[in-house]
Amino acid sequence: MAHFQISDYAKDKQKVNDWIRTVEERLGGLGANKLSTEDVQWAVHTDSSSGAGHKLYLKSGIATVADRPVQGLGIPAIRVFSNLLGQSAAISTTTLAAIPKQGMFRVGYYIVTRGTGAAGTLTLTLGWTDPQQAQSLASAPVAVTATGNHDRGHVDALVAAASAITYSTAFSTNTCAYDLLLSVEELG
Repeated sequence: MAHFQISDYAKDKQKVNDWIRTVEERLGGLGANKLSTEDVQWAVHTDSSSGAGHKLYLKSGIATVADRPVQGLGIPAIRVFSNLLGQSAAISTTTLAAIPKQGMFRVGYYIVTRGTGAAGTLTLTLGWTDPQQAQSLASAPVAVTATGNHDRGHVDALVAAASAITYSTAFSTNTCAYDLLLSVEELG
């Protein structure tokens, strides 16, 4: 996959430009139709193997460059990146991304408590519909008794045409302030 992990854009500007050149090479040379840093976005990323970092992506909506499709080249495109900071109540089922055409998507999440509450937990539920039926994934319950308790992860999902990727949060008993970060990558 064409990505670099970076900790500081200014410090690693050369890595960004190298990544852009890698994308251009995968597209078979673009002539005068060059990508620029304005065509790239980066997002906070965490996974269990590498910890916190950043990944570079083509900006949402860039499906072709110089009339060449980028899909299928191992170049993910972020469709949605959502920072829901300072939440203090449960969130009912909400559309994260409307999916007009069937495809593979990676939905990432990071949920962390900002305050403390009495005994209880906070859970995130992601939902989507594959070609057969509705599917869901629940995060691990996050204890609301201390600041900084968290869960993170992602799910790769085949999502049916004319459907949506959704999310909701729920408390088991007591509430606390929390942050929720969500992303949707189009994989193909």
